Amino acid sequence: MATRKITLVRHGKHQRGVNIPNGGDLLPIGKEQAAYTGGALLRRNDITALYASTMQRAYTTAQIIATFFPHLGVTTTNDLREAVFHVPQSQQDQDPYETMAPGTIDAHRVRMAVAYSKYVRPADGPHDEHDVLVCHGNVIRYFMVRALNEPVASWHEYHVANASFTSLQVDEYGTVHLLDYSCVSHLPRRLRNL
Repeated sequence: MATRKITLVRHGKHQRGVNIPNGGDLLPIGKEQAAYTGGALLRRNDITALYASTMQRAYTTAQIIATFFPHLGVTTTNDLREAVFHVPQSQQDQDPYETMAPGTIDAHRVRMAVAYSKYVRPADGPHDEHDVLVCHGNVIRYFMVRALNEPVASWHEYHVANASFTSLQVDEYGTVHLLDYSCVSHLPRRLRNL
């Protein structure tokens, strides 16, 4: 029976700052991370779709990955934009959480639930499918805790490295398996955990 594999890739190292438009773009080291990630995905040789968040750092990462897959285009989607879907009680009075508009967390939680249902599902046909989603640490954390049936509140306990892979597999019955989490073995040591 056909399976669907979902590889979530966190964007490479990027510019940080409150007033950077659309979340900031990749730094040169982040572009290097993205190139190694594209090469590693090429070795998997079974990718059927490439999606990216519309935030600049994820889109640039996906564009670099796409150079390894000329037959695939990058499909951008707001579903995969960074999200804050739960704030631990101990952090509720810290920036940036205290300045979030009312309703933002609820809206992000709904968006993440919709995205999870959209991408984490059985294959559509008789052949295996492999979707790559280039997105953000919190999105990956959400997908992982949902796949493991953990409380969403546990998301903040997990680290997601830049340019790492987190892979899920969905069998024909809809059972979700976590294959790997925040894997950086494809990156040289100097580019890991930056």
